[in-house]
Amino acid sequence: MPVVNVVNKFTPALVLLLNPIMLSIHTLVDPLKISLSPAQVKKLMKVAANRALLIKAILTSLMEVFPETIPSTTTLADFTAMNQEEIDSQRMGSILLALSSIFFDHAAIIRNNESEIAKQSLDLAKLLSKTEPDIKTATALIITDFFTKAAKKAATAYGIAISGNIVVGGVKTNKYFTNTGTSILKFLKVDGLVIDTITVNPSSSVLIPKGWTNITVTNLSATNTGSFSVFIK
Repeated sequence: MPVVNVVNKFTPALVLLLNPIMLSIHTLVDPLKISLSPAQVKKLMKVAANRALLIKAILTSLMEVFPETIPSTTTLADFTAMNQEEIDSQRMGSILLALSSIFFDHAAIIRNNESEIAKQSLDLAKLLSKTEPDIKTATALIITDFFTKAAKKAATAYGIAISGNIVVGGVKTNKYFTNTGTSILKFLKVDGLVIDTITVNPSSSVLIPKGWTNITVTNLSATNTGSFSVFIK
């Protein structure tokens, strides 16, 4: 693709401005992280859209109207606050995923521009090589290093901290995501729907869906570090 005009650049000054803000957000949000064992994660109830409507109906038609239906372990106020907490968590997660998508999209455009300008430079070098021996030598080395057919590229390995997460960009889709560790991992397309999250057990592999070029990987273990491999473009 030709060079894209980037009007608003992600300058070092903006990076310096955002760094403390991002750190502050991380500091505020990190305590919300709840560590569960793999067994607990497996037991988490999968709440589909119809079940969410059921929960809402039980709240409005039973618990609010007939207080005697409220379990003794909670109160109506606590349950209502819990419902709002879920809504707020989903909303904040969507906002952060949307922000991360902006960064990754920006990076992809900049990478495209770098590649196009570098290609133009190489084409110019090939032309100048006809009369400039030093440029010819340098150009030949680049062609040997980067354009000579090489062996098939292996998957790239990653590590992930206990209960941690990592964002990986430039992933090849329709290739395998392989859990090479001992903890259960899950991954999701950046800016994707939580319901589409894919869980991968230890020593298992799953094909990465088309369009999932940038993914967020989460380690569900509170006791073991995780590891996985994916193919990078």
